[in-house]
Amino acid sequence: MFTSFFEKELNRLRSKNSHNSSVSAMIKRRIEHERGTLMAFIYRYELRDKELEGMPELAGYEEVIETMITEKFRNEENNYFKEVNVESDYFEFKSFKAIERKELRGMGHRLKSALEKAGLVGRVQAIPNAKYGFIRKPQDFYLIVYPAEATEMEGFNPGGKNRAIQHEGAEEDSPCWIEVELIDKAILKDESTLLEKAKEYKFLTNKNVGDSFKKGFYMDVLEAYVKMDCFSEVKLEKGEINIFSLEGYHRYADSKEEMENLINDDKNKWELGRCTDVEYVRNLKGKLSEVDKLFSFLSLKGKIVEASNEVKVAFKKSIEEFREEVVEADKDESIKDKLKDNLKAIFQSRLSESGGKRLITFCVHNVGQALATSFRHNDSDVPFLYFDFGIPNKFNSFTKPANINMPVKEGTIIIVSHIHEDHWTRIKDDPSAYDCDWYIPDQLIRKGFQKVLCGLNQGNSKGAINMITADLAFQKGRITANNISKINPTRIAKSHHETGLTFRLFVYDTIRQENISILIAGDQDYDYVIDKQLKNLDILVATHHGGEYSWTTRCILPKPRDSNVSVIIYSYGKQNKNNHPSKEIDYRNAGWRKANEHHTAKDNNFERQILLN
Repeated sequence: MFTSFFEKELNRLRSKNSHNSSVSAMIKRRIEHERGTLMAFIYRYELRDKELEGMPELAGYEEVIETMITEKFRNEENNYFKEVNVESDYFEFKSFKAIERKELRGMGHRLKSALEKAGLVGRVQAIPNAKYGFIRKPQDFYLIVYPAEATEMEGFNPGGKNRAIQHEGAEEDSPCWIEVELIDKAILKDESTLLEKAKEYKFLTNKNVGDSFKKGFYMDVLEAYVKMDCFSEVKLEKGEINIFSLEGYHRYADSKEEMENLINDDKNKWELGRCTDVEYVRNLKGKLSEVDKLFSFLSLKGKIVEASNEVKVAFKKSIEEFREEVVEADKDESIKDKLKDNLKAIFQSRLSESGGKRLITFCVHNVGQALATSFRHNDSDVPFLYFDFGIPNKFNSFTKPANINMPVKEGTIIIVSHIHEDHWTRIKDDPSAYDCDWYIPDQLIRKGFQKVLCGLNQGNSKGAINMITADLAFQKGRITANNISKINPTRIAKSHHETGLTFRLFVYDTIRQENISILIAGDQDYDYVIDKQLKNLDILVATHHGGEYSWTTRCILPKPRDSNVSVIIYSYGKQNKNNHPSKEIDYRNAGWRKANEHHTAKDNNFERQILLN
């Protein structure tokens, strides 16, 4: 069933008809419900003693079980409940909020009491054996380990203790921590049942969307950062997608300190991320304003084992099919030309209502350990273009500033340099970003981000998502999508930092009163950026938050046009776990003066008034 599911899961995706939603897998310490960082946790229970004589199948008691659990966990104050499912040998309920132990304690007794009362009044068949009870059932997961990216994990330090990961000239090094995805096996066992449940999911609309979108939108994907030594007994294929099986329970820690002690001291305890179900967020309508302290972790039961070859082949095929389906829309209507036309319309000399040229504010936002840049006409409150739209995620969530002003509206263009979450997850804070036009690079897309795309056709979203597959030159600028090393053209790009986008723009600086060039590098390795993009720069938004900038020490850094006035900008969060920025000395040696550095963590937003000639 798993093979069939993944072979058909994402068919008929046409990005030109898609509407935008969001998912992101991310760990946050404090989460406001209405701001949308929500994921369905699954609580599954089975009979304590499966050998008790005369025990009927639980499916016959579906109404009683569903009523009791719904009344317990769904009300006006706690509208975080997703659904109840009752199978023959177990029942489960899903919640967008991690449920505390005290709430779960005693639930079995209350359920047993409800079943006995229903039996007495004849609503259901009385259960003949009074010795039965319920216990938590472990979940079976497929564990997905994507190709390790040492560049992304450079200096990463989730536990707060100093440690080093060597990268310079050592492309085969593995990080000490790695990001994984978890998908519950039970939901994949029967494709027809999955589709039936997806169609019944209350936040799906009657839009004319394919079955694969419904299933993808309904399915929950967990993410976690785990220590590499968790895989000491299995083989990780370098540069490959690895699929494993494991059992475990997700649990709730009472405090940040307890959580950190658990994940640092026990390799079988993994802190969990959560995904955003956009329609749930929209339907809250501000009813919930409480701050939810979520300290959720997965407690492994038993060993990690390799999945079957059949599963591996099916999963890898589904990833490739997904990418091909997104790109296929380009055959019907050229995404490249569409974006090019849009950018021309925006960046060519558009006049204000008074007849003069429109001033534009270029901004590098202070978003903590993330990146977001924007272009806004000064006679408008909302930017017309963002290049990266990120906020901090996972262990760096604490670096997010209290006030971030990044408004969007229908039709705003959002270009994502690469698909790492800290470059696009602002969408979880602002549902109106689902009405924007999104452009992403041609990269391996994880299941969590695939869930974003499956959700694009759900709800009332008006945006679209498209893929940039080649360099795009337009009047006033260029977007590069190069994935070829200049130093070693035969080297295969291995990281999302080597296959992403950069954005260079030629404008008139109203302060310096001369033409200047701006480069926003995202997290792109400079060796994978064409030389034309890197020379004679006046404003550089340094790649990778001022951290590692290449796989090789032979890489040449971008050069300032005039060291006396050219500005370099480092976007990062205070005390971030990646130790960014870490390469300021290298940039200074390349001609970028310390006096002309702008650090968003210390200096707040960087803004410059520009004109388009």
